[in-house]
Amino acid sequence: MKKFFVFSMLSALLLTSDLFATEVKPIPAAGDDLILNLKIIFHRPKYECGRGFGICVIFNINWEDAQVNNDQTHCLAKGSINERNQLTIVIAESELNKYDGGSALPYFRDKTTIPILDPYPLTPELCRAFGANPPLTIKPGNYPVSFENGVYTVIFQL
Repeated sequence: MKKFFVFSMLSALLLTSDLFATEVKPIPAAGDDLILNLKIIFHRPKYECGRGFGICVIFNINWEDAQVNNDQTHCLAKGSINERNQLTIVIAESELNKYDGGSALPYFRDKTTIPILDPYPLTPELCRAFGANPPLTIKPGNYPVSFENGVYTVIFQL
């Protein structure tokens, strides 16, 4: 009888905790400017991400992954999507120097815009990480770039 009573109490406790311990956390809206750590390949998809300047790959990484960048095939950056459906990418000049022998740096240094010749669709996973609804695409065009305190900022209209 004691075993039955203890079993009943534990079952009731477990069921009750499942009912009340659940917390619904909403996905952040695009306007919340959620900042993500990113790895980017600045080459053209047309050339299988091997040459030219463009955006070939962007993916979200964990903070720990961003602390050590021995991989010179990706450029570390930070990004956010604002309420105007703009993707802002912030890249330290030192990261552009490390990335692919500095091949992308001439497209940023002393420039007011950068050219993107090929469209780049953000992956559904990346859109969700930003709190945005897919599909989102960086369209071909010239995008404003600014430089301040050793950091480049580029704003892409999606």
